[in-house]
Amino acid sequence: DRRQRQMCIRDSASGSLVKGSLRLNIRGRELKTVQNVPKLYLWKNQLLFLGASYIPYREHMVVSDKLIVSIKGDIIINLDDGSQIVSRSCLLKTGTVFDKSTIETRDATIAIYYLDPLTQDYSALESVMPMAMPGIRYGHPQEEELIQKLIHVRDAGLPPKQAYDYLRDLIIHPSLNNICLLYTSPSPRD
Repeated sequence: DRRQRQMCIRDSASGSLVKGSLRLNIRGRELKTVQNVPKLYLWKNQLLFLGASYIPYREHMVVSDKLIVSIKGDIIINLDDGSQIVSRSCLLKTGTVFDKSTIETRDATIAIYYLDPLTQDYSALESVMPMAMPGIRYGHPQEEELIQKLIHVRDAGLPPKQAYDYLRDLIIHPSLNNICLLYTSPSPRD
């Protein structure tokens, strides 16, 4: 089926198909074997990137609320007072500046889940994750289970709908789906 094609490589020695790995061979010299390849899932108003190795992260301003999860290694948040928070997950609000002096992912393999901007997903997660500094939260309440499931989705190469169904209730727990946040602005007459 064209919609579910996966890249497979034929092992030259055995003739069998090798799924989920990539072997580079130039002029008879094997250069590198990569067991897992990065995955990118696109859903309506949401995106999930699953890394397979460390990728340098450039400094930028966050343009969409996102949950970063280290599936290997730690995320280090450097606070203004010189102290550090070591975590495996970090929630970033739109408008936050992501720079190496604040958030370090240099030894981490990360997954990035871009939250749906048309929902209260950020607010729901914000309510259950401790604040490191304005716009930055850490410590997803189901961090370890989330990491294991993200690794499974990446390594198994699940189809998009199955990956979404598998992860959604873990990223945003169903008990947070009905969160209602009220904002009241002062009356112009006050």
